[in-house]
Amino acid sequence: MDYINLISKSLQNAWKYKFLWLFGFFAASYNGGGGNQGSSQLDIDPRLIPLIIMGIIAVMVIMFLLNTWAEGALIHGIKKKEYNLSTSFSDCSRAGFHHFLRIFGIKIFMFFAVIAAILAAAIFLVPAFLVHIGLGILLAILVVPIFFIVIFMIVAVEGWSLRYVVLYDRTWDKSISSAWQLFRTNVGKTIGVAFSSFLTKILFVILTFLVLLVLAFPAIIIGLVTLGLALIPLIALGVIILILVSAYLGTFGSWVWTLGFMQMTDYTPPAKT
Repeated sequence: MDYINLISKSLQNAWKYKFLWLFGFFAASYNGGGGNQGSSQLDIDPRLIPLIIMGIIAVMVIMFLLNTWAEGALIHGIKKKEYNLSTSFSDCSRAGFHHFLRIFGIKIFMFFAVIAAILAAAIFLVPAFLVHIGLGILLAILVVPIFFIVIFMIVAVEGWSLRYVVLYDRTWDKSISSAWQLFRTNVGKTIGVAFSSFLTKILFVILTFLVLLVLAFPAIIIGLVTLGLALIPLIALGVIILILVSAYLGTFGSWVWTLGFMQMTDYTPPAKT
């Protein structure tokens, strides 16, 4: 597999078809996290804590659902553009809803797989640390690498499963089974695709950070005169840039995985697609 061409083509197409960026943003934005936690200096009414927790959970659920919808929509749009087929935002959106339940099933299954991996690691490590910290550290040296390998396998199988759903229109369970077989027979290529996507994103994030530093420099000079005048537009500009970068990288990442999947499975679209 030509990984340089894979990256180059995905970067170019992700930039070219900007109508996919909204899907890319939601596909990349869900991380299961809740942001910064409250500081001990904040005076929060204890009666509001349950409402705050419920609010955080509600936001996480909404982002998860949007992510599930966006994944199917984005893969569908990439498929169409790779084969020069007509598509649009509404067409991709409908595809996202069409595949929603199957992608939801895959994501829930993989969520419990991650939980099982965490519990398995804890079963080995916690008792060892309780017996002796040295034993715990020794066992951690063995268990932690295995844990990350398992997590990578889960992430990879999920990525291939989503594409079996959208591109081959399979059920969620058959998609997982097919994805596992694809992973087993293409471990090296899967690692290559994942590494290509990850490394490119890291380099892009570093480049973005450097650009933000350049943009921040004149604002800092202005801030020496008046902080508010520089801070407000700087924050607004920074947020806009981060949103756009996240949307672009989300589209790019999905493009790399989808294009790699097409090459590994010799995919050709059906006559009616």
